[in-house]
Amino acid sequence: AASDDSPERLGAAFSLAEITVSFYLMAATLPLRQGGGQGHGARGFSLHRAAGMLQFGLRSFGASLMADINLRVDTLMLGVFLGDREVGIYAFAAMLVEGLGNVALVLRTLVNPSLTRLLAAGDGAAIRRLVTRVQIAAWPFLAVVFLAAWQWYQPAVRVVIGTGDLEQGLAALLILIAMMAPYLTYSTFEEILMLAGHAGTQSVFQLTVTLANALLNLLLIPPLGIEGAAIATGLASLFACLLLIAMVRHRTGYLLLPSVSKLQL
Repeated sequence: AASDDSPERLGAAFSLAEITVSFYLMAATLPLRQGGGQGHGARGFSLHRAAGMLQFGLRSFGASLMADINLRVDTLMLGVFLGDREVGIYAFAAMLVEGLGNVALVLRTLVNPSLTRLLAAGDGAAIRRLVTRVQIAAWPFLAVVFLAAWQWYQPAVRVVIGTGDLEQGLAALLILIAMMAPYLTYSTFEEILMLAGHAGTQSVFQLTVTLANALLNLLLIPPLGIEGAAIATGLASLFACLLLIAMVRHRTGYLLLPSVSKLQL
Protein backbone atom coordinates (compact mmCIF):
# COMPACT_ATOMS: atom_id res chain seq x y z
CA ALA A 1 0.00 0.00 0.00
CA ALA A 2 2.95 2.31 0.64
CA SER A 3 4.87 1.33 -2.51
CA ASP A 4 4.24 4.69 -4.23
CA ASP A 5 4.89 6.79 -1.13
CA SER A 6 8.01 8.12 0.50
CA PRO A 7 10.71 5.81 1.88
CA GLU A 8 9.65 6.81 5.39
CA ARG A 9 6.08 5.61 4.81
CA LEU A 10 7.35 2.41 3.25
CA GLY A 11 9.62 1.79 6.24
CA ALA A 12 6.76 2.49 8.62
CA ALA A 13 4.56 -0.01 6.77
CA PHE A 14 7.20 -2.74 7.10
CA SER A 15 7.73 -1.90 10.77
CA LEU A 16 4.00 -2.10 11.48
CA ALA A 17 3.82 -5.47 9.75
CA GLU A 18 6.76 -6.81 11.80
CA ILE A 19 5.27 -5.54 15.07
CA THR A 20 1.95 -7.20 14.24
CA VAL A 21 3.67 -10.51 13.51
CA SER A 22 5.70 -10.17 16.73
CA PHE A 23 2.57 -9.88 18.86
CA TYR A 24 1.09 -12.94 17.15
CA LEU A 25 4.25 -14.96 17.73
CA MET A 26 4.41 -13.88 21.37
CA ALA A 27 0.83 -15.02 21.93
CA ALA A 28 1.51 -18.31 20.18
CA THR A 29 4.86 -19.20 21.74
CA LEU A 30 5.25 -17.59 25.18
CA PRO A 31 5.27 -20.46 27.67
CA LEU A 32 2.42 -21.11 30.07
CA ARG A 33 2.76 -23.01 33.29
CA GLN A 34 0.34 -25.17 35.12
CA GLY A 35 -1.00 -23.14 38.04
CA GLY A 36 -2.95 -23.79 41.18
CA GLY A 37 -1.32 -25.91 43.81
CA GLN A 38 -4.77 -27.26 44.64
CA GLY A 39 -4.82 -29.59 41.64
CA HIS A 40 -6.62 -27.09 39.44
CA GLY A 41 -5.96 -27.09 35.75
CA ALA A 42 -5.58 -23.30 35.65
CA ARG A 43 -2.74 -21.90 33.61
CA GLY A 44 -0.71 -18.78 34.26
CA PHE A 45 2.04 -16.83 32.58
CA SER A 46 5.56 -18.07 33.37
CA LEU A 47 7.69 -14.94 33.68
CA HIS A 48 10.86 -16.92 34.35
CA ARG A 49 10.63 -18.96 31.16
CA ALA A 50 9.54 -15.92 29.14
CA ALA A 51 12.66 -14.10 30.36
CA GLY A 52 14.75 -17.07 29.29
CA MET A 53 13.25 -16.96 25.82
CA LEU A 54 13.90 -13.23 25.60
CA GLN A 55 17.51 -13.70 26.65
CA PHE A 56 17.97 -16.43 24.04
CA GLY A 57 16.43 -14.16 21.39
CA LEU A 58 18.76 -11.30 22.28
CA ARG A 59 21.80 -13.59 22.02
CA SER A 60 20.66 -14.87 18.63
CA PHE A 61 19.74 -11.41 17.30
CA GLY A 62 23.29 -10.78 16.14
CA ALA A 63 23.24 -13.95 14.06
CA SER A 64 20.15 -12.87 12.13
CA LEU A 65 21.43 -9.32 11.69
CA MET A 66 24.87 -10.40 10.46
CA ALA A 67 23.38 -13.00 8.11
CA ASP A 68 21.33 -10.29 6.39
CA ILE A 69 24.30 -7.91 6.19
CA ASN A 70 26.53 -10.65 4.82
CA LEU A 71 24.18 -11.08 1.85
CA ARG A 72 24.83 -7.46 0.79
CA VAL A 73 28.49 -6.94 1.72
CA ASP A 74 29.80 -7.60 -1.78
CA THR A 75 27.32 -5.25 -3.46
CA LEU A 76 27.92 -2.53 -0.86
CA MET A 77 31.68 -2.78 -1.30
CA LEU A 78 31.31 -2.60 -5.08
CA GLY A 79 29.36 0.63 -4.64
CA VAL A 80 32.33 2.09 -2.78
CA PHE A 81 34.95 1.26 -5.43
CA LEU A 82 33.06 1.07 -8.74
CA GLY A 83 30.23 2.80 -10.55
CA ASP A 84 26.52 2.09 -10.89
CA ARG A 85 27.05 0.12 -14.11
CA GLU A 86 29.34 -2.44 -12.51
CA VAL A 87 27.16 -2.64 -9.40
CA GLY A 88 24.10 -3.35 -11.54
CA ILE A 89 25.85 -6.09 -13.53
CA TYR A 90 27.06 -7.83 -10.39
CA ALA A 91 23.84 -7.33 -8.41
CA PHE A 92 21.82 -9.09 -11.12
CA ALA A 93 24.12 -12.13 -11.06
CA ALA A 94 24.19 -12.13 -7.25
CA MET A 95 20.39 -12.01 -7.19
CA LEU A 96 20.26 -15.29 -9.12
CA VAL A 97 22.66 -16.94 -6.69
CA GLU A 98 20.59 -15.60 -3.82
CA GLY A 99 17.69 -17.51 -5.37
CA LEU A 100 19.72 -20.69 -4.87
CA GLY A 101 20.17 -19.64 -1.27
CA ASN A 102 16.41 -19.42 -0.92
CA VAL A 103 16.12 -23.02 -2.10
CA ALA A 104 18.52 -23.94 0.71
CA LEU A 105 16.41 -21.84 3.10
CA VAL A 106 13.30 -23.86 2.23
CA LEU A 107 15.24 -27.07 2.75
CA ARG A 108 16.55 -25.75 6.10
CA THR A 109 12.99 -25.04 7.22
CA LEU A 110 12.03 -28.62 6.39
CA VAL A 111 15.12 -30.15 8.02
CA ASN A 112 15.21 -28.07 11.23
CA PRO A 113 12.47 -29.98 13.11
CA SER A 114 14.23 -33.32 12.50
CA LEU A 115 17.60 -31.79 13.29
CA THR A 116 16.26 -30.38 16.57
CA ARG A 117 14.95 -33.79 17.62
CA LEU A 118 18.29 -35.41 16.79
CA LEU A 119 20.16 -32.76 18.78
CA ALA A 120 17.85 -33.27 21.76
CA ALA A 121 18.42 -37.02 21.54
CA GLY A 122 22.19 -36.57 21.22
CA ASP A 123 22.25 -38.78 18.12
CA GLY A 124 25.42 -37.66 16.36
CA ALA A 125 25.41 -40.62 13.97
CA ALA A 126 21.92 -39.75 12.74
CA ILE A 127 22.93 -36.10 12.29
CA ARG A 128 25.82 -37.20 10.12
CA ARG A 129 23.51 -39.41 8.06
CA LEU A 130 21.22 -36.41 7.56
CA VAL A 131 24.18 -34.32 6.38
CA THR A 132 25.12 -37.10 3.96
CA ARG A 133 21.62 -37.29 2.46
CA VAL A 134 21.55 -33.53 1.90
CA GLN A 135 24.99 -33.61 0.24
CA ILE A 136 23.98 -36.46 -2.07
CA ALA A 137 20.90 -34.54 -3.19
CA ALA A 138 22.53 -31.10 -3.42
CA TRP A 139 25.63 -31.66 -5.53
CA PRO A 140 23.93 -33.04 -8.68
CA PHE A 141 21.39 -30.20 -8.48
CA LEU A 142 24.13 -27.56 -8.21
CA ALA A 143 26.03 -29.15 -11.12
CA VAL A 144 22.94 -28.87 -13.32
CA VAL A 145 22.45 -25.23 -12.25
CA PHE A 146 26.08 -24.40 -13.09
CA LEU A 147 25.83 -25.95 -16.56
CA ALA A 148 22.49 -24.25 -17.20
CA ALA A 149 23.91 -20.86 -16.20
CA TRP A 150 26.98 -21.42 -18.38
CA GLN A 151 24.94 -22.26 -21.47
CA TRP A 152 21.79 -20.16 -21.09
CA TYR A 153 22.49 -17.10 -18.95
CA GLN A 154 23.48 -14.77 -21.77
CA PRO A 155 20.82 -16.00 -24.26
CA ALA A 156 18.16 -15.71 -21.53
CA VAL A 157 19.24 -12.15 -20.68
CA ARG A 158 19.06 -11.18 -24.35
CA VAL A 159 15.56 -12.65 -24.71
CA VAL A 160 14.10 -11.30 -21.45
CA ILE A 161 15.90 -7.97 -21.08
CA GLY A 162 17.54 -7.34 -24.42
CA THR A 163 21.13 -6.67 -25.27
CA GLY A 164 23.04 -4.72 -22.69
CA ASP A 165 25.62 -4.79 -19.96
CA LEU A 166 23.97 -7.52 -17.87
CA GLU A 167 25.39 -10.21 -20.17
CA GLN A 168 28.83 -9.32 -18.83
CA GLY A 169 27.89 -10.76 -15.46
CA LEU A 170 28.30 -14.36 -16.65
CA ALA A 171 31.83 -14.76 -15.27
CA ALA A 172 30.81 -13.43 -11.85
CA LEU A 173 27.75 -15.70 -11.84
CA LEU A 174 29.76 -18.84 -12.62
CA ILE A 175 32.39 -17.95 -10.02
CA LEU A 176 29.72 -17.42 -7.37
CA ILE A 177 27.92 -20.70 -8.12
CA ALA A 178 31.14 -22.76 -8.26
CA MET A 179 32.80 -21.30 -5.18
CA MET A 180 29.64 -21.04 -3.07
CA ALA A 181 28.47 -24.58 -3.89
CA PRO A 182 29.99 -26.17 -0.76
CA TYR A 183 28.40 -23.54 1.47
CA LEU A 184 25.04 -23.89 -0.26
CA THR A 185 25.09 -27.58 0.67
CA TYR A 186 25.92 -26.72 4.28
CA SER A 187 23.60 -23.72 4.68
CA THR A 188 20.82 -26.23 5.40
CA PHE A 189 22.58 -26.73 8.76
CA GLU A 190 23.61 -23.11 9.27
CA GLU A 191 21.42 -22.70 12.37
CA ILE A 192 22.56 -25.89 14.09
CA LEU A 193 24.43 -23.99 16.81
CA MET A 194 21.33 -22.01 17.69
CA LEU A 195 19.18 -25.14 17.63
CA ALA A 196 21.66 -26.76 20.02
CA GLY A 197 21.21 -23.85 22.45
CA HIS A 198 24.39 -21.94 21.57
CA ALA A 199 22.80 -18.72 20.32
CA GLY A 200 25.78 -16.59 21.28
CA THR A 201 28.16 -18.86 19.37
CA GLN A 202 25.85 -18.64 16.35
CA SER A 203 26.14 -14.84 16.47
CA VAL A 204 29.94 -15.05 16.72
CA PHE A 205 29.96 -17.36 13.70
CA GLN A 206 27.91 -14.98 11.57
CA LEU A 207 29.91 -11.94 12.69
CA THR A 208 33.22 -13.64 11.84
CA VAL A 209 32.00 -14.67 8.39
CA THR A 210 30.68 -11.18 7.64
CA LEU A 211 33.96 -9.53 8.66
CA ALA A 212 35.94 -12.00 6.55
CA ASN A 213 33.67 -11.32 3.59
CA ALA A 214 34.11 -7.56 3.93
CA LEU A 215 37.90 -7.85 4.24
CA LEU A 216 38.22 -10.11 1.19
CA ASN A 217 36.04 -7.78 -0.88
CA LEU A 218 38.14 -4.84 0.27
CA LEU A 219 41.28 -6.61 -0.96
CA LEU A 220 40.02 -8.07 -4.25
CA ILE A 221 37.55 -5.56 -5.71
CA PRO A 222 40.11 -2.79 -6.51
CA PRO A 223 42.35 -5.02 -8.67
CA LEU A 224 39.72 -7.41 -10.11
CA GLY A 225 36.43 -5.52 -10.24
CA ILE A 226 33.18 -7.50 -10.19
CA GLU A 227 35.04 -10.77 -10.63
CA GLY A 228 37.02 -9.85 -7.53
CA ALA A 229 33.77 -9.41 -5.59
CA ALA A 230 32.63 -12.85 -6.76
CA ILE A 231 35.94 -14.47 -5.78
CA ALA A 232 35.93 -12.72 -2.40
CA THR A 233 32.36 -13.81 -1.66
CA GLY A 234 33.20 -17.35 -2.77
CA LEU A 235 36.26 -17.50 -0.53
CA ALA A 236 34.22 -16.16 2.39
CA SER A 237 31.63 -18.88 1.85
CA LEU A 238 34.33 -21.58 1.82
CA PHE A 239 35.68 -20.12 5.06
CA ALA A 240 32.14 -20.20 6.47
CA CYS A 241 31.92 -23.94 5.74
CA LEU A 242 35.15 -24.71 7.56
CA LEU A 243 34.29 -22.42 10.46
CA LEU A 244 30.82 -23.95 10.86
CA ILE A 245 32.24 -27.47 10.92
CA ALA A 246 34.91 -26.45 13.45
CA MET A 247 32.55 -24.55 15.76
CA VAL A 248 29.92 -27.29 15.73
CA ARG A 249 32.60 -29.86 16.56
CA HIS A 250 33.94 -27.68 19.39
CA ARG A 251 30.59 -26.71 20.94
CA THR A 252 28.57 -29.90 20.44
CA GLY A 253 31.07 -32.65 19.69
CA TYR A 254 29.24 -33.58 16.48
CA LEU A 255 31.11 -34.04 13.20
CA LEU A 256 29.23 -32.09 10.55
CA LEU A 257 30.78 -34.00 7.65
CA PRO A 258 29.17 -36.52 5.29
CA SER A 259 30.03 -40.17 5.66
CA VAL A 260 32.45 -41.03 2.85
CA SER A 261 31.19 -44.62 2.62
CA LYS A 262 27.62 -43.36 2.10
CA LEU A 263 28.75 -41.00 -0.66
CA GLN A 264 30.24 -43.85 -2.67
CA LEU A 265 27.20 -44.84 -4.69
